[in-house]
Amino acid sequence: MIKDIFITSSSYIIPNHYGWENLKGIKLNFDSIGNLSSGFYKTNKNKTLFCKIFVNDLVNLNENEKKLKKKIKTIIKNLIEIIENRLKNTNSPIIIFVSSFLNQNIFEYISKNLIIEELHNNLIQDLNKLRSKYNNIYSLDLNKVFQNEGFDKIYDSRNFYLANCRLSSRGIEILSECLNKIIKKIYLPSKKVLVLDCDNTLWGGIIGEDGIKSILIGQDGIGKAFLDFQKNIKRLLDKGVILCIASKNNHADVLNVFKKHQEMQLKEKDIISFKVNWREKHLNLLEISKDLDIGLDSMVFWDDNPLERQKMRLALPDVFTVEPEQDVIYWPDQLNKLELFSNFKITDEDKKKQYQYKIRSKFVEGKNNARNEITYLKKIKLKVKKINLLKGNISRASQMTQKTNQFNLSTKRYSILDIQKIDNNKNNRISLFQISDIYGDHGIVGMFILKEKNKNTIFIDTFLLSCRVLGRYLETWMLYSIKKKYGKNVDIYAEYISTEKNILAKEFLENHNFKLVKKNKKTSLYKIKGYNINSKVMKIYD
Repeated sequence: MIKDIFITSSSYIIPNHYGWENLKGIKLNFDSIGNLSSGFYKTNKNKTLFCKIFVNDLVNLNENEKKLKKKIKTIIKNLIEIIENRLKNTNSPIIIFVSSFLNQNIFEYISKNLIIEELHNNLIQDLNKLRSKYNNIYSLDLNKVFQNEGFDKIYDSRNFYLANCRLSSRGIEILSECLNKIIKKIYLPSKKVLVLDCDNTLWGGIIGEDGIKSILIGQDGIGKAFLDFQKNIKRLLDKGVILCIASKNNHADVLNVFKKHQEMQLKEKDIISFKVNWREKHLNLLEISKDLDIGLDSMVFWDDNPLERQKMRLALPDVFTVEPEQDVIYWPDQLNKLELFSNFKITDEDKKKQYQYKIRSKFVEGKNNARNEITYLKKIKLKVKKINLLKGNISRASQMTQKTNQFNLSTKRYSILDIQKIDNNKNNRISLFQISDIYGDHGIVGMFILKEKNKNTIFIDTFLLSCRVLGRYLETWMLYSIKKKYGKNVDIYAEYISTEKNILAKEFLENHNFKLVKKNKKTSLYKIKGYNINSKVMKIYD
């Protein structure tokens, strides 16, 4: 996580204001006001930079309108050049908030081509262009947030004339809240699984008592609210969210609704795991977590029943249990505003997540029913493909370092720019691994980063594997590919940095004859030489 932030702004934002308490645990370094360029140039490039731009500070509205219009392009050009210059020289996050306000009556809005609005919109467009080029810039049109509160409550003329601060106390609070959310999203992975109840959650009524014809979905009023709630759930599929059901009900009744009710937006194919029974729901969530090999802290639970929610919070505090609004008519908006599943960028792998977990379920079921593991793995015709780092997959490479926790030796988090810099070093090797079997293509699921210290020594900087393909010995194949390339006499060192979740990675090293050579608090250095591959395991791959 970020330890300190350098803050620069076009006008004063009161450093000692209580609103900044949202950023507890982070040291805030405030620049002198009004000097945006100095903040971008003088700040240590390894520090996170936050810049707040009030568009009103950039122009003098008393000037001639024609002159101002000519100035707009120059103002924006200079700002973008300053920002891009820093982006080219740092991998650290740059967070930029832009806002503006207009104190006009309705007739002026109608009759005038407003300079402030034009400058604001053009600046936002150019920042969006930078976001498409660089992975470490995060820009926000703060007007979109402020308008929900009301500009009269956000801006304060008294603060401006007495302290050169354009914002009210509430404005500073919202500013720091947004900054805190973005910082957390940069460093903490999004939730992966949404677990839903059924009765009075996905539809109105109780299916076991009311029957399929009487439950409410799609009709006017409450029925339409349930319909829209389902539509918004459906949109989460495109973000790679996995949908599961945990309902105290008769399985056949619930399945019948998914299959036969014409207004159901969610279909059976959209649900990865149906846990419809009379067991306690926290037990079902434990099973879902085990079946999908996904941590409880990646799961979100939505249930209309306050008793079930309370039970879940007590039994599984790591699961995020949503507190729904009392009235279902607010649920569609509440789900839209829920930031737990949001990402700055959605990759092609995210869009395939639902499909990939479905084929994983088929694999797990087949493996559990098989008498002999190796025989089963041979039968499903595993194929692995080693892929070089390319422009088209570098985003996926970065994403895996950010999100993979269980089978990840070091859990080092790399941005796209980080990976580009690593790849530009001729002594480094980055390889990605794609796997498929009779169930389908699992996509790019493995990765290692090697650093060649000399002709006889290799250091494994990163070695990771997606949890959804565990059980196929792909990690063994990846290690074998290193030995095959460099030969039997090369020393291979691997750094293991322990976390609460990555014990699997340590067990992998120890089970593959790596020997501990050095250890401190959380970091252990392992070494292997003359590695003999398990021929039985390697025969499972074509």
